[in-house]
Amino acid sequence: MSAKGSDVTISFDANGGEGTMEDVNVKAGKLDSYTLPANEFSRYGYVFRGWNVDKNGTQTEIDEQGKLSDASDSGAAIDSDSDGKQTLYALWEPQLYIIHFDKGGKASGDMDDMYAIYDEKTPLESVGFGRADARFTGWKTADGKNFANRARVLNLLSGNTESEKIVTVDSGKPKDEDYSFRSTQGSCVFEEDGKMYVVTAASINDAAYNSGDLSHYETVITKFDVETGKAVKRVRNLKFDHANGLAYDSNNGHIYVAEGGTCDGYPSGVMELDGNLKKVKEYSFPLLTHIWGIAYSNGYFYVIGRNDDSRNSFCVLNEDMQTLSITQVDDYYSQNFSSQGIAADDTFIYAVSAGFKTYEWKSSQRINVFTHDGEYVGVWTIDIPYEAEDITILDDYAYITTNEHAKSTLYKTSMPKVTLTAQWELYK
Repeated sequence: MSAKGSDVTISFDANGGEGTMEDVNVKAGKLDSYTLPANEFSRYGYVFRGWNVDKNGTQTEIDEQGKLSDASDSGAAIDSDSDGKQTLYALWEPQLYIIHFDKGGKASGDMDDMYAIYDEKTPLESVGFGRADARFTGWKTADGKNFANRARVLNLLSGNTESEKIVTVDSGKPKDEDYSFRSTQGSCVFEEDGKMYVVTAASINDAAYNSGDLSHYETVITKFDVETGKAVKRVRNLKFDHANGLAYDSNNGHIYVAEGGTCDGYPSGVMELDGNLKKVKEYSFPLLTHIWGIAYSNGYFYVIGRNDDSRNSFCVLNEDMQTLSITQVDDYYSQNFSSQGIAADDTFIYAVSAGFKTYEWKSSQRINVFTHDGEYVGVWTIDIPYEAEDITILDDYAYITTNEHAKSTLYKTSMPKVTLTAQWELYK
């Protein structure tokens, strides 16, 4: 890194975005330790990825509120020009949105959802529906736009999400203690007998815990009625810590807890609980040292965790919890973003990531989307003002819970999904 002997003025370029940021002056000899201010730019349809010293750069060289020395670590360089000036350019990633196909009546056949990326023309899948009494004439959106079969579409949605608060639940107080749980973590949302429930995991996460003193450590799983916010079942002191993720299997009514294993003496793996929240079995995974999140869909489990080679590895498991594949996905999480919970539907995997560097949750949380095989699809931001811990996908909505220490709020988030309805002309 050059220019250590002179002051450097750093300016910020929105690089296609909007907004303003004031220049900052870095004193001589302080470049290696200087931390950048939070990004104040925005760009419609895009997610801010970080900074680059090259206007046309494609990889993040310095994270938001990262240190200037990170640029040298990534192979770049912070070099001032002859006037002692340096420009950093905002790096943007276009958001994705999901395209859903509707039969538009009594047609037969099935079509999987597909995705599109903002500002990129995307060819629609060929129609997979059919009717014996009519011919297909094209697709129509709810706002009246029409598209032919295999048409190329552009910017049907921005990829932005909108969230509404549903209910806040209290994790209670630790047994025989006068203080509250300090960390409400993983969750899952599901319907049983016509009612909607949310199950949360909570634990003590205080100074004693972080120093390795587990003498008063406690974990708890609670099942809440979403409509009333009342606890209907609670189990204490299950042998896990830092459960960032929970999953629900509607086939057996069981809950699966992603055991982070961050405390010595506590395992990393998955704990299976029955409908009464009683422990059934534990599963370990030699390929992973920690498990961050878990999801279940159509006979497969999906987990994100870490191993010796990667902070974030995506695994596909069968119903016996045997690992079928493992894929490193570090490239889609910057150093400032950490894996939280994950969810699955028939087509995609949705992984919440939180920016712990800034703690400005409403602008620093994302959902990274993958195929069921672990192939990266894209990203969108979420507008939730607290730390997002876990996610469940039900129909067209993501249900996201927060970590507010001794309580958690359930948000209903509209997914960026557009429906194309098949149009038919009856044969004469």
